[in-house]
Amino acid sequence: MFFYQDNPSSPGTKVTLSGYAAGEANFCAFLPPPPGGTTPLALFVVEFLNGSGGILASNAFDLVANGLPNTGSGGMIQMTTPQYTAPAGTVTVRSGAFLINGYNTRTNPQSFFVDAFDQESVFLPGSPVITNQPTATTVSVGGTTHFTVGVSNKAGVTYIWTLNGTTLSDAGHVSGSSTATLTISGASSADVGHYQVQVVNGFGVARSTIVPLAINGINLFPAVSLYGKIGDTYAVLRATNVAGPYTSFSTNKLTVQPQYIIDTTLPVSPIGFYKEVFLY
Repeated sequence: MFFYQDNPSSPGTKVTLSGYAAGEANFCAFLPPPPGGTTPLALFVVEFLNGSGGILASNAFDLVANGLPNTGSGGMIQMTTPQYTAPAGTVTVRSGAFLINGYNTRTNPQSFFVDAFDQESVFLPGSPVITNQPTATTVSVGGTTHFTVGVSNKAGVTYIWTLNGTTLSDAGHVSGSSTATLTISGASSADVGHYQVQVVNGFGVARSTIVPLAINGINLFPAVSLYGKIGDTYAVLRATNVAGPYTSFSTNKLTVQPQYIIDTTLPVSPIGFYKEVFLY
């Protein structure tokens, strides 16, 4: 069982994880392993990951060995890991609670409780610190939107914005890719995805949270009203020129009169001609 959260990090950052924890008296981590099994472990874990998600360092804090209480002895208590230092290449810190080699004690129901996690990160002196994260945004097709990051220790910083992990550069409708504010103008479906900024100076690196850009729009679809005998079946054909050629986009058995057939074809054509053909 894994319960964790990933957050941006950088080499040299010192991380501590604390939280409240407890287990029921018959929680498997309090008991010997089953015959032929492996000792169960209840852990607070802090892992440092590289840009590809590979684990550079994994730090486990054994809760039972450090006094995890059972709920019959006074409930949950706050437990805190030692301070761990992010190695070179760190992009992400993953912290949370892990239950390893858990098993059914076959007696009473068992529970493992964790709550109120607090990850404390201490950056290298002089490193950029993100004070305001960019926020998720939604824009209409062709609209303009901005992502902005707030940073302390701004002296000498470089901003690197990415879309789905690929570095952006100023070109066409993208501007501000090396500044605190990234601007996307004339937004299209190609701009949909996850954005993040990396802020770098001579002391360290800070990475923002990853935020999405979505596009919404309003489409007015043409509707064809079809009158005929209930039970008859018609094909509805469409063309962009009154002379054709016409192609069928819908076959309909009349159940009401009139029956409305909506043409939801995208992109919506500015000019459309429709006709119905009786089939049977």
